[in-house]
Amino acid sequence: MAHHNILNQEKFDIVTHSSAYWIGFLYADGCIFNNQIKITLQERDIEHLEKFNTFLEGNLNIRYVKSTKAYTVGFSSKYMVERLKSFGIYQNKTFSCVPPTLLEFNIDFWRGVIDGDGHLGISNGCGKDKRIRPRLELCGNYATVVGFKVFINTQIENFINVISRHSSIYKIQSSGNKAFKIARLLYDNAEVFLDRKYNVYNEMLSKFNLKYERKEIKTV
Repeated sequence: MAHHNILNQEKFDIVTHSSAYWIGFLYADGCIFNNQIKITLQERDIEHLEKFNTFLEGNLNIRYVKSTKAYTVGFSSKYMVERLKSFGIYQNKTFSCVPPTLLEFNIDFWRGVIDGDGHLGISNGCGKDKRIRPRLELCGNYATVVGFKVFINTQIENFINVISRHSSIYKIQSSGNKAFKIARLLYDNAEVFLDRKYNVYNEMLSKFNLKYERKEIKTV
């Protein structure tokens, strides 16, 4: 018996914490082809696809792709594709997408982007500098990376940070107290997140929260 997909096609009609997050994640890591919407993630992130299915109120099949050792979920919806286009998500978007004006200062949107195309971690230091410190970076096209920089500079004083270019991809990165502040901005009280990166954030809290709080007190 054929499987018939069921989902709520109006999930992107209204901007909520959850819809803004998934718009950001699809902006970063989704695939649009004709009227198809698809997300493919590595094995360890299968639960995130289950969260997406729950968000859509769907019964979508999550398939395992043995050749790439990844899980994928996809469905067809012309209506939802058109809605996502209004947020700058379309076919072959990698080098040309621009953060949607409606969400350019939306924390949930940018958390989705970071979960999709960013890196959150704790570096062990290198060379003579052995200090461990938080680290956060985002790779993408120029408009996306600049958009993230503008967003962060409206939220965190003296952030600034230089954008570097690597072939056709741009990168913005931060470490130490600034990276910690960005992580707190994005993940504190978050309703939706990639578990793997949220776990790193919690590790950051346990390792650095007291240290950076003391630093803030000293500079006041």
